[in-house]
Amino acid sequence: MHVKALLLVVPATLAIAFIGVRQRHLMDSSEGRVARVAQEMLQTGNWVVPHLNGEVRKEKPAFSSWCVAATAMICGSDRVEPIHAFIPPGLAALGLVLLAYAWAARESRTLDHPTLFPVFAAVILAGTPGFLLQARSAELDMLLAFFVGLTYWGFYTFRTSGCKAALLIGYVALALGIHTKAHVALILTVPPLVLWHIWERNRLALTLPAAGAWRWHLIGIGLVLLLVVPYAITFIQQSDITWADFNREGGTARFDESKTGHQEPFYWYFIQIPGWFLPWFLLLPLALIGARNEPPDARSPLRRLCWLWFGVNLIVFSLLTAKQRHYAVPFFFPLAILIADGVERFARSPGKLSRIGIGGIFLVLAVAVPILAWPHRANSALIDIYPQLTQSVIILTAVLSFLTAVVWMLGWRIFATWWLVLVCIVGLRFLIIESKDIYEVSPKRFCDNVRRLVPDDAPLYDFGVAKGSVYRAQVLFYLGRRVTLPELPDDSEARLPEKHAAALTALFRDARETIYVLTNRDVLSRVSLDYEVLTTQNDFLGHTKKDMYDVVLICNKSEPRP
Repeated sequence: MHVKALLLVVPATLAIAFIGVRQRHLMDSSEGRVARVAQEMLQTGNWVVPHLNGEVRKEKPAFSSWCVAATAMICGSDRVEPIHAFIPPGLAALGLVLLAYAWAARESRTLDHPTLFPVFAAVILAGTPGFLLQARSAELDMLLAFFVGLTYWGFYTFRTSGCKAALLIGYVALALGIHTKAHVALILTVPPLVLWHIWERNRLALTLPAAGAWRWHLIGIGLVLLLVVPYAITFIQQSDITWADFNREGGTARFDESKTGHQEPFYWYFIQIPGWFLPWFLLLPLALIGARNEPPDARSPLRRLCWLWFGVNLIVFSLLTAKQRHYAVPFFFPLAILIADGVERFARSPGKLSRIGIGGIFLVLAVAVPILAWPHRANSALIDIYPQLTQSVIILTAVLSFLTAVVWMLGWRIFATWWLVLVCIVGLRFLIIESKDIYEVSPKRFCDNVRRLVPDDAPLYDFGVAKGSVYRAQVLFYLGRRVTLPELPDDSEARLPEKHAAALTALFRDARETIYVLTNRDVLSRVSLDYEVLTTQNDFLGHTKKDMYDVVLICNKSEPRP
């Protein structure tokens, strides 16, 4: 069973993660940061301190960009292409799906009856819209989620079986998680694992740890220090990072709304995660119903670990004012395990609830979600509740809900066909959603024109395009060059566009050579300059509500053009 399932799981997951990605462009600034830092690593040869636009990037460790740069080198390229940035997260997503399958299969090996728990765990995780979207993103959080999952697996396997190799693998994964997102890896793993160990210490469901187990933990901690500390010391010495730099991105500043610009309420994740996990989240009650009033079994410790893994991190991350979908990706794995466990229990005891009734609920959901939540629909009720329900999430939710209803009512033997269905869904998603974004959202066309019009040896100034309230690093990536950031007037009362306008006026007034400038119409509307528009793009980065995102490349007209 396992061999046949893996022959389907591996190629199907790879297809889910990589269908059409060669044609994809980097869409988000966070994707651009990873790719641009990797490009500058290849150009400068400095793999210790990451740089973005020639400036030291102190906010994140370099591991994700190492992976992208290494992928480009393996592919024989001296330049990072978007596909190189999509490969590491896609492979990490495959690793997580395989880990879910393998972990569930290990927990099922003592059962005296066939079980679909491993298949459920893999399909539910891979078929979660939020997880699937992140698997097709160049952001670093899928890598972090993989290392976090491997850390939990290593500690759990050692505690339940005494496997020392698994424990050391868990500690290595923890070290790589630290290299990926610094202290966030520790926050995601250490508190739940400590609480779980205390909870399970006197339970008979787990064997007592062998004498001297603490020595192996000391060895593991030493391994983490060996892998992390030498690089950290070198990075601190070469980057001149300060506590203020560290705190601004990942420390206590994350609790300050005035610094993060986020104003999401405490319960934001409690509302959003169910939307990202549709339709499977509706099956979560089965994880409670299936375990209620039943004696402990071999999977009881795993269920308790997953509840702590999900619950503790949900509460901790809810305290932050800065909340985004990719922060929650490490929570998806325990949710998939819990739901798969409940579904498998229910599948073995169908008499507890009406199979037709449950199927009917999902059938109603399949019809209701598109009607209530389709973007741009007036009075969209679900969008008001779940603003993260994009077109792709709505399509996936509706199709998955319909198929869940059919599978539930017809029987579980055809459950493996989900993989083929998921591949088809993602293929359609690429044709309908992503292929449209390539032409309407990506800044690549504008950047290609800029590279054609601006000589390589001419300075290129940026006034509110590549750097503003959000650092638009994908612009820097597609430009393939550094931009010169202006020195803005020190006027705390003036708005940012006004500061850019004043600096642009001064730059053109004092110019003794041809000046090339990236700017937007919101800045240009505030100045009176003698300039020539070389190229422009409306609705830049897909923003249509504000004309400040209509960007232009201009140059001063007082000097002859090359």
